[in-house]
Amino acid sequence: MDAYTIVRNAILNKDSISGQYHGFARKLSPHVIGTNKRGQRQALFYQYGGGSVTGLGPPGSIKNWRCIPIDDMSDVSTISGEWNTADEHGVRQQVCVRDVDVKVAY
Repeated sequence: MDAYTIVRNAILNKDSISGQYHGFARKLSPHVIGTNKRGQRQALFYQYGGGSVTGLGPPGSIKNWRCIPIDDMSDVSTISGEWNTADEHGVRQQVCVRDVDVKVAY
């Protein structure tokens, strides 16, 4: 399965994923997937584990939202039964994914 399909399925099942992005292993809960204004496949994630160039805020922090191009990720796999979020998810989704394929059901 390609990364897009894994992330899409994780959204539908309200699971998280692990993967590599910009040299860091990450644990991410996907919220929205589709394409950005340039037509690139992209997703809005809440990062709750692993590393990041900017570091992570405390659990529940809005600083942990990540907008990541799917095609730049590698080693993507599902973490079943684990999902995290924070407030203001609706605000961030509007700047990350323009054409929504699927989004998490709250």
